[in-house]
Amino acid sequence: MEGAREYMTYVGEKPTVASDPVNQTDSSICVATFVFRHDMVERLEYSTLAGRLVRQIENCYGIVDDCLTLVQ
Repeated sequence: MEGAREYMTYVGEKPTVASDPVNQTDSSICVATFVFRHDMVERLEYSTLAGRLVRQIENCYGIVDDCLTLVQ
């Protein structure tokens, strides 16, 4: 919580060829943050673990897909 805003964060990873976590890169991991205000989603942000914004939604879409199918 921060003032009237609430943050919910989900971390997921894009499937990689190597199953060894040591071989994963920062770009294969996505952090999706929902920003709520007055119980409604105000914003959805995607970033890497290092905090860089993700421009390609396909890297992150899978971790929030179930949530987005509820919105019509």
